[in-house]
Amino acid sequence: VGRASAANILGITVRELDKLVDVYQLSSRFTGLPEPAAAITWARELNGVAKKLLTPSVVDAVAKKVNEKRITNSKDLRKLRQILRDPVAKRHFLSREGDIDSSLLRVSEPEVRRTGLGDDIAGITEAISKYPWTELQKLKGDPELLKTIERAQDVLVNLRDALKQ
Repeated sequence: VGRASAANILGITVRELDKLVDVYQLSSRFTGLPEPAAAITWARELNGVAKKLLTPSVVDAVAKKVNEKRITNSKDLRKLRQILRDPVAKRHFLSREGDIDSSLLRVSEPEVRRTGLGDDIAGITEAISKYPWTELQKLKGDPELLKTIERAQDVLVNLRDALKQ
């Protein structure tokens, strides 16, 4: 039976049938679930994310993390909408150590227009604070970075002294 005939027999449109087939095919990727029938729920949740955000690498990463039990609630897949729109959070999610919660921490706030020196310094501080400690450990002892930090520290100390009066 062809697609059109199958859709007609079921009393649905071909488009609805295609969606059901997509969900079924995607559900076969979720093999590590305690209840195999739950794979349909996971596939439906994942299909709820915008198609432009669901690249093959994202689908692979989600299936792998679900099968490894690193994502344990199908409702958590809704958070991918935020994560996949942010390049830093998306890159972290797709990495081996990335998961939904750690990726959400990397989602940047919508850019706020900075209007003065205080806002600029606050922005710099906020950007530095978002670096994960694991990344900072990799930079430990980097002489160029240490020189840059010392220059920044000197500038901030001089600025504080100039504005203190």
